[in-house]
Amino acid sequence: NVQTGWNIIILTHVVPDGTDARYFKDYQLFNAIVNAFNNKTAVNQSYTGAETFQNSSVNKDFSGTNGEIIAIFGGHKHADSVNTTTLSCPMITVTTCGAYWDIRDENPPVRTAQTDTEFAFDVVTIDKTARKIYLTRVGAGSDREVDY
Repeated sequence: NVQTGWNIIILTHVVPDGTDARYFKDYQLFNAIVNAFNNKTAVNQSYTGAETFQNSSVNKDFSGTNGEIIAIFGGHKHADSVNTTTLSCPMITVTTCGAYWDIRDENPPVRTAQTDTEFAFDVVTIDKTARKIYLTRVGAGSDREVDY
């Protein structure tokens, strides 16, 4: 349970949108938990797989819980994206400050070594009253605003 007045942000390497299911194999179970928590309903679901966590299950009633999951943040894609259709909260990917831009990013910002654009990270501010997430970019890329 979450204390009254508090909410949750989930940070994960791979967002559970199904595009990288080989890295987040039980994402459907995870998503069922997120949606049940935000909708204040019960979830009774299992996952069976061949990997280390072969059998995962949850049977939980969230009807009496406080708070909500505001967003899920990840970075595995090496690109900026916002998905507001898969879950009851937005899934936000944040590019990396190093490595490379993902080839799936159709319009990657120009990054130049030894300049301010060599870096890329976001400062996150949440306005609970307006139900907005502000991502202020430092380095390459641009600011973003997400409703939750």
